Amino acid sequence: MNLGYNTGIPNAPNNPSNDQPLMQTNTNSINSWVQVDHAGFQNNQGGYHTNIHMITQALSNTSTGTGQLYAAPSTTNFGTDNQLWFKTTNTPGASPGAQISGNNAVANVGWVFVGGMIFQWGAATIPIVTPTDVSFVPAFPTAALSVSITPQSINSNSNSFAAQIVDKTKFTIAQINGSNVSKTFYWFAIGY
Repeated sequence: MNLGYNTGIPNAPNNPSNDQPLMQTNTNSINSWVQVDHAGFQNNQGGYHTNIHMITQALSNTSTGTGQLYAAPSTTNFGTDNQLWFKTTNTPGASPGAQISGNNAVANVGWVFVGGMIFQWGAATIPIVTPTDVSFVPAFPTAALSVSITPQSINSNSNSFAAQIVDKTKFTIAQINGSNVSKTFYWFAIGY
């Protein structure tokens, strides 16, 4: 959206009738500008946001005592879409700040990035008695902190299973005791 605006209008030495068309352009532009992502004039909710659209941008310097909310591409291997970021004057050095959004969910497999933490979930089937590695896709950038498993169904066999994080790329599911059965699990992991 490109809005016309005439600075210096009205100009003191000019006859107001000469500046009137330029003033009308300015007034109309202000009205149009206010209505972008806001409830406009003569509206009981005037001034409130209806949406927030952000242009992808490079991080600019943050003024002392302020924070900056901006849109930029993700810096992790968790997608390349633009995400929401926040930086304050206390964010160390050239750090881009904290990525505070991001997700990729397809049916029962996916991940979401929330305030610096990544939550992933999925499903895996382990064969009879054999410990099975399950990959985090994509791998956590720094570390996997926790993984939990839930069997898809319960049967009459007294089976116990455990999950152990191997590293930031995978975890292992193993049968601890019970009858030899193949089993499907839902899993949920937390990392960063």
